[in-house]
Amino acid sequence: MSLLLAAFVTLGASAQVPPVGPAEPVTAEALMKLDGEQLDALFAKAEAGPIPDGAAVGVANRAPGSGFGSFTRDFFAGLWEGKTFDRAHGTLTNRTAFGKTGTAKVYLGKSRVDGKPCIVLDYAQSDNLLARHVHDEVRMVAPGLYLGVAYLKIPTFHKWLYFALQFPPVTPAP
Repeated sequence: MSLLLAAFVTLGASAQVPPVGPAEPVTAEALMKLDGEQLDALFAKAEAGPIPDGAAVGVANRAPGSGFGSFTRDFFAGLWEGKTFDRAHGTLTNRTAFGKTGTAKVYLGKSRVDGKPCIVLDYAQSDNLLARHVHDEVRMVAPGLYLGVAYLKIPTFHKWLYFALQFPPVTPAP
C-alpha cells in the first residue's frame, strides 16, 4: 500500500479539465473538477468554519484539473468513502472500503498553507500506521461543504492531494 501511495505522490498530467461552470452546484464532486490553482485560491479565501459533526461523503483527487484527475477521483472513490467526525470528543474516523480506519484528533489550528485558521485533522497518533504520515487541513467553503488539503510526510510534509467533504443538509428542528 505504501508503494501505491508513493506512486500517487509523483503522478500528474498536463491536460486541462474545464472548471466548474456558473450553473453547476457547489458540491464535493464539483470541487474536485477544479484545478489545483483554483482549489488553492478557494482554500485561501475560505474560513475555517465550525468543526463538523457526523458523517460526510468524501471525494479526493491527486491530480485536479489534469487529464489524470478523473482517474484519481475514481481510484480514491473505490477506496475512501469519507470521514465521520465526533465533535464532542474532537476526533474523526475515516470510512474506507476496508471498514473504519485512520482515526485522527480534530482541532482548530494554523494552516501549513498560509498560517490562517483551519481545522486540523491530526493523524500523528492514529491507529493506522500509514495514516500517521498524513496531515490534513480543512476549511468550510459552503454550508456543509469542506475543502481539504492532505500532506504526506516523505520524509518532510508535502502537499499530496485535495479532498472535499459533503455533509447532509441540516434540517431545522420544528
